[in-house]
Amino acid sequence: MDTMEVIDTIQLHLPADIEQIRLVSTCVSQLLTHVKRLPEPEVAAYNIQLAAQEICVNIVTHAYAGVSNGTIQVTLTLLKQPNQLVIELRDTGQPFQPEAVPLPNLEEAEEHGYGLFLVRELLDDVHYEHRNGVNYWRLTKYLQGAL
Repeated sequence: MDTMEVIDTIQLHLPADIEQIRLVSTCVSQLLTHVKRLPEPEVAAYNIQLAAQEICVNIVTHAYAGVSNGTIQVTLTLLKQPNQLVIELRDTGQPFQPEAVPLPNLEEAEEHGYGLFLVRELLDDVHYEHRNGVNYWRLTKYLQGAL
């Protein structure tokens, strides 16, 4: 992100708690107020919020399963040229293996298993890696409109 112009950044250090991750949605909405003439702004905000919340819920319920003092570091950055919102999530919970997650069967109703599929459908780039005991997610949505 060094060569791109940063419009605004919000950083959060959250307890790994379902109630706390709602703050991420508020921050998404706040950053999107900078984007002028964004087509269907409510839809864009909802899709990005849903994707970010899905990853955060997975961190809380899977990466930190049974751990009461986990944290999630969240950095939301609005960038120009190309216009994009980048959400970076870091946690020290159990590592994740995205390649081991099967695609959901869209022909049958299932209770679980749609999360990562949905995130990949809603965003333009979803990157995960585990390094030095830290899970790192980078979620990117390219934005039409003016900054």
